[in-house]
Amino acid sequence: MTSIRTNFKYKIRLAEKDDTLSIMRIWRECFTDDLLYISNFINFCLPFTKTWVVIPQDSKSAVSVLSLLPSYAIIDNQKIIGGYIYGVATLPDFRGHSLSKRLIETAVNYCTECGEQYIVIKPAESSLFDLYKKQSFETTITKKITNIDLSQINLAGISPLKKIENLTIAQLYSIREEELSSTHLLWPLEILNYTIEDAKSKGGSLVALKDETIEKRTIFYIYYPHESNVFCIKVVDSNVIDISELSQVILDVKLAFPQAKTMKFESSSGGFNSENSTLENSALIKILDSKIDLQKFSQLHLALPME
Repeated sequence: MTSIRTNFKYKIRLAEKDDTLSIMRIWRECFTDDLLYISNFINFCLPFTKTWVVIPQDSKSAVSVLSLLPSYAIIDNQKIIGGYIYGVATLPDFRGHSLSKRLIETAVNYCTECGEQYIVIKPAESSLFDLYKKQSFETTITKKITNIDLSQINLAGISPLKKIENLTIAQLYSIREEELSSTHLLWPLEILNYTIEDAKSKGGSLVALKDETIEKRTIFYIYYPHESNVFCIKVVDSNVIDISELSQVILDVKLAFPQAKTMKFESSSGGFNSENSTLENSALIKILDSKIDLQKFSQLHLALPME
């Protein structure tokens, strides 16, 4: 059992380059021992964040960390900017001092002072929703989950679409800006790139299909195998708009992963309906600008929530 230090003194400051090893240690002890996963964060995400660390008075090494990723949304043709709280963790020996709470307060104060208009946090477990609501993250974002039994799907007669090889991050960014800005929270190019690296580290990838019919659409989806069930494929982002396009994604998954038995397809709460779709809590929002239309904002989809 971890003992709580009495009269524990510390300071909170922005992370510096020399804190990298400490941050890696925190991630390794609190999240995963997958060095590729950690390295992806250090190399592809950390440089584009505001990250705060807790340093004990008698040490130079960080014992707690929080990163704030840039995010934005388009509501009524107006761009609003905010942040996504990510990678909040405290070493086991230093828990019990409300360090995560202090880091969240620091991030909120920073966003308020900089004129940012919202903060989003995705609780790692459903039990944490109530905890963050007590810190005034009061509005819930939901997502739609469509569970698909691949063994029961008959796609006879459907011709697979041609794959687009090597769709660039810039191209993906443009597609999301053009097609998803009214329904999704959005990521800057650098963070979007990290989300793809994150998916790759989990055994997934970005896939693009070319629809050569009248619409001439590029359909994309981002997937990785379920963390606890390799026979389940999770599709965590896409621009699929109807059952016909979903069928193309299902066909592509079945061809690429013949061993897969099920697929979990995530979409916005207002997306197309299926008898196998259910709504789940996705994240919590703290609104910092009273002029934001809370109802419209709460309907946005948090796709690619790095976990």
